[in-house]
Amino acid sequence: MTISYKCEDCGDVDSVYVACVRIDWNAHEQDWDIDPNDKASNLRCGDCRSWNVFLVEGEEEETMETKVITHGRKDTDAYFRQSGVLSYEALTHTPFLVFVIDGGTVDVRIVGSAEGLVEYPPDTQVMGQWKGQYRSDFFQFTVDDALKAIADARGE
Repeated sequence: MTISYKCEDCGDVDSVYVACVRIDWNAHEQDWDIDPNDKASNLRCGDCRSWNVFLVEGEEEETMETKVITHGRKDTDAYFRQSGVLSYEALTHTPFLVFVIDGGTVDVRIVGSAEGLVEYPPDTQVMGQWKGQYRSDFFQFTVDDALKAIADARGE
């Protein structure tokens, strides 16, 4: 038996993604909590963008490929060169979010430095934040992109 998600509005099956996840700083433990109350994750249809998504249990033997869809800026050159995120210092305010796919599950991990990214496969998707004075921008890239930027910065 497989478990699928279906959109009530367009009828599409398995084109669902997590639209938002709540992340909180736990001051007591000095660490990040991902969705601490299990209330902030929202499923959304990837085709029609509807929130009317529900769980369906069926008998179909369909192989479902898990995808992570991130919506961040892709122009990472200045982000890597000027933001300082690729130094080996701890990123206490703007850690990386690393999306690890294991079977049908996406594990969102918080990585506090560029050094921690080397533990993941090159095609692993990452999101990073460049905190500005008046706004913050989010960037999407892979571990391989970050490792190439580190090598470029070192002149390798």
